[in-house]
Amino acid sequence: MTDHSTPAPMPAPLTDAPSRTDRKGLVAGLVVGLLVGGGGVALAWVMTSDDPAAGAETDATAACLAIEDTDIPEPEDDLDLATAQRWGGAAALAMGAAESDDRFQPLADELERASLGIRALDLEQAEDSFQKTQDICADL
Repeated sequence: MTDHSTPAPMPAPLTDAPSRTDRKGLVAGLVVGLLVGGGGVALAWVMTSDDPAAGAETDATAACLAIEDTDIPEPEDDLDLATAQRWGGAAALAMGAAESDDRFQPLADELERASLGIRALDLEQAEDSFQKTQDICADL
């Protein structure tokens, strides 16, 4: 007796791996989402806190700790998503701290500048801001 069942469908052909440009767009989108989400959390925290300045120093310290062992990527390296997220998260924490206490505005500005430099692969800008951030963090 012959088996007249239909053959199994062919699997879809494999596509090429995403290009470097596609990964940069994905990383940039994720980092922007992280910043927007972090900003929303910071705004909710400020609006619901009885004393917004009470947690500002904790947030600034957390921002410094987030980048303490993080390096600026080398020009020949691919952008590491974890590194980009750490910088974006640190910038969001510092922005929340600065909203509550103006003393932390320089930290927020430099972390945002470094984060933007990393996302744009402007590593000279990122390195310059990283050095300034380290100096600010040392004074906290």
